[in-house]
Amino acid sequence: MKSNKKHDDSPKIAVINIIPANIPNSIKNTIHGVRVGTNAASVAEDLKKGDICIIRQVSPERRYSNGVIGIWYYYDKKDIEGKTESIWTPSTGWKYKISMKPLVKLFSEPFFEEFSGEVAGQTPNKNSLKIDGLLLTDVQEEVQGAIILNFRNPDLPKRYLKAIIEEKKTECDIEVDYENKESNKIKINVYEFLSDLIGEISHIKPNRGEISRKTPVQTRSGRKTHGQKRPTVNENIEIDETQKIELNKAGIGFCPTCGTILRPKTAINGILVYFCRGCNKGYKIKPK
Repeated sequence: MKSNKKHDDSPKIAVINIIPANIPNSIKNTIHGVRVGTNAASVAEDLKKGDICIIRQVSPERRYSNGVIGIWYYYDKKDIEGKTESIWTPSTGWKYKISMKPLVKLFSEPFFEEFSGEVAGQTPNKNSLKIDGLLLTDVQEEVQGAIILNFRNPDLPKRYLKAIIEEKKTECDIEVDYENKESNKIKINVYEFLSDLIGEISHIKPNRGEISRKTPVQTRSGRKTHGQKRPTVNENIEIDETQKIELNKAGIGFCPTCGTILRPKTAINGILVYFCRGCNKGYKIKPK
């Protein structure tokens, strides 16, 4: 019961889709609008202070690239049904104005999920080339102001968030103020906080082989302290000699143990491996 309570008390991860016309004012004020009579209106009622919000630009007409532009957290909401909000397009028909606070307000460049086979003017259900098992329909709905909170697999939002913070590691390695649902105000390192939130990711990828013999690699190590950069190479990693990984067309590999995105690392002896931070394992590339 204790572990379940801890899980229940953890911040949830939501995906918020904003159309390009409303992004400037949404970013300026870290707000989001929810339309009357939409699924997002009921989903918004389940959000609690401190829940993590992955902010996506979504362009139904495909004139703009879809992708994650920042990471905020939910603060509160205001019922504005029947009122006019001139900062949004259209100015009427809104149910809630959701107020958030930034963890990373705006990335220098969006995080693109790279859903394969996207065609202009269509909404195909395609796999992400970056997040194993993530489909376009998992994060995007063709409804203005869509909020996605209930995923078909509870590991998907964790995988999604993990891929984002790993690719945007430098921009996430900052300290900001954060307030949880008990209104406790704390100072956090965004990268460390979100990494702890993600925690362990379940093994949902069968038939990838079993991990057995591992060869330890002696490397230099460095533990991050506040105000220092995290080490990007030469960490204490183990090379799994029993499995080799394949890179996809985007040059990305996934951990055969937990299915998360791998990052290239160079061990102290010059061996190039692809490293899983969660498992602390390195994998060599399978020869073509």
